[in-house]
Amino acid sequence: MVIKKDVKVMARQHFRSSLDFQNSLCRVLSQLLEEKFENCNVFTFHELTDDTRNLEEGNGTPNGTDYLAQYIKNMCNKNAYSIAVFDDVISLPGDSIPEIDKVHTVIFDDHILHWCFIEEISTLNLKKLIWGTSVSWHFACAIGTFTRQKQQDADNVKNQITNNFLSFNVEEVILGGFDGEGFVHFNSL
Repeated sequence: MVIKKDVKVMARQHFRSSLDFQNSLCRVLSQLLEEKFENCNVFTFHELTDDTRNLEEGNGTPNGTDYLAQYIKNMCNKNAYSIAVFDDVISLPGDSIPEIDKVHTVIFDDHILHWCFIEEISTLNLKKLIWGTSVSWHFACAIGTFTRQKQQDADNVKNQITNNFLSFNVEEVILGGFDGEGFVHFNSL
């Protein structure tokens, strides 16, 4: 059974180390979390033990991809314009990237991002996207909408990401944790 646990006490150092990756998405999310940390909820669904000292170390109980896809589909799909943006730290511009139905790819400051309208993507394809952007040492996903978004228009969103990402209204940030075994959520941003 997956149980939600508050981990705010351990979270500040975790988001700082998780977003200490030199790309634009990590810089934007790090700044956002630094500014709004005191007012956000921080939680995980990962199994914690009495030995859990931080949010970086795993404990051999992975439970990430399946629950995260369900969580995003069920809890983050607030309206037709809700978007999930995923950081891809493995792929480089020019790489051949496997296509996943309803997933869009954009280059933002020489880094690869993948995004989708949460309402449109299937849970299976969302799992594939999470799996494809997760590495043991890094995972970052931002959930939200764009300020001027009036419709589900992929070209408009791509333009917003590449030219005006600061207008993205972030509602939740999900970071990898526990040595790739789980995730840490920051919401009410």
